[in-house]
Parts: sequence; C-alpha cells; structure tokens
Amino acid sequence: MSPLRPLAAATLAISLLGCGDRPSPPASSNPAFDPAAPTVVTGRFLNSASLPAIGAIVDLQVWDDANAEIGKPVPLVLDLQVLTSLDGRFEFRFRPAPDLRTFAHTNNDYVNFQLMGIDANSQGIGQWAFPRKIVGDAWEEPVPSVTLHENGAGTEP
Repeated sequence: MSPLRPLAAATLAISLLGCGDRPSPPASSNPAFDPAAPTVVTGRFLNSASLPAIGAIVDLQVWDDANAEIGKPVPLVLDLQVLTSLDGRFEFRFRPAPDLRTFAHTNNDYVNFQLMGIDANSQGIGQWAFPRKIVGDAWEEPVPSVTLHENGAGTEP
C-alpha cells in the first residue's frame, strides 16, 4: 500500500470532522443561501433512527395552487435546495425576489412554503408546510425552526 493512502484518508477524516455543526454554505451561486440575507427557515433532518440525515437534500418550494385545475400541472413559483450538515442541520437564507413579492401580494403578502427533506441513504422523506409574511425585502419575524422526521411530518421545537 502506498504511504500516501493512509495520509489521504486521515486528511479526509479531519476535513469532514472540521465541518462543524452548522450547515455548510452551498456555493455562492446557490440562491437558497445568501449569508447576508434574512433567514427564511432553519431546521434539522433526522432519519428513522432519530440520527442526523447527513448530506440529505432539503427542498423548499412554493406552488401557485390558487387556480389549480384537476388534471393540469400546478405552476411552481420557487424551488430551492440545500444539503444538510454533519448534524443534519439546514438553513435557507434569501431575500424575496420581486416575482415572489408579486405572487405573495395576491395572498395578503404571505407565501406558503412546502419543505421536503430526502435522505439519499434510505430514500426516506420528511415534510413540513409553513407560511411566511413578506415585509419589505425581508421576512416577518420570528424565524420558524423545524425538525423534519424521516417518513413523517415536521415538528417545531
């Protein structure tokens, strides 16, 4: 075995351990996470054994279902994703875009979000729905926090 192989494995383990307990910020091109923007929702995703769902995809969506018709697709207004951290945490931080503010204006400035976590290891899903009110170019306080449970609904702490 090459003497570099154990060194590479140790380096990878140390770098993974050093990730901390906060979600790793996605690439700056990801509109779901802008460190300077207000927080939309935070949370944690747990698998069926109540352990953190590490590296799970968490999807935040808004659907325009006000005029939905049977048999026709419902328009998707917003679809953003982040990955969970080593302790299953996630966070969405972004400002409401002008088109989302226009959409919310038809609902007294509220946006109804659908949150879904998908654990890549088990293919388990956790879901939660929540409203947020837009105030100017931010979100009305308080910031919701949720624990997504694999194969179940989310719960607020």
